[in-house]
Amino acid sequence: METWYKVELSVADIRNRKGVLLQDEFTALFRANGAPKDAAMFDKVDDTPPFTCFFTPGAYRMAELMLRDYGATECNKPLVHEVVLVVGNSDAMRFFFAFSLMSQN
Repeated sequence: METWYKVELSVADIRNRKGVLLQDEFTALFRANGAPKDAAMFDKVDDTPPFTCFFTPGAYRMAELMLRDYGATECNKPLVHEVVLVVGNSDAMRFFFAFSLMSQN
C-alpha cells in the first residue's frame, strides 16, 4: 500500500489564504501534468482546526517539492466519509475509494 500525505492548516493559515494558495498551486501542477488519474487532493469534511488536506500517493510524486514547502507529512489513507474531493478527476472518489463505496451499499 502506498503512502498518503496530509497538510494541516491552522485558523491563521486559513485567514492568511494559505489553503487557497495550496489548492491553486496544486491545481496548476495537476493541469500542467495532464490531470493524472492517480493524483488528487481531498479536504477533510470536519471543519474544526486543524483543517486537513489529503494528497494521494500520485499527487505527492507529482507535487513533492510544493507539498514539502507546505509541511506535508505521511498519514493513513482517510476514510471515504471523512473527505470531499477538491482537485482531481471527476471519478476520483470511485478510483481511490471504490472498495469503501461498495461496502457502504
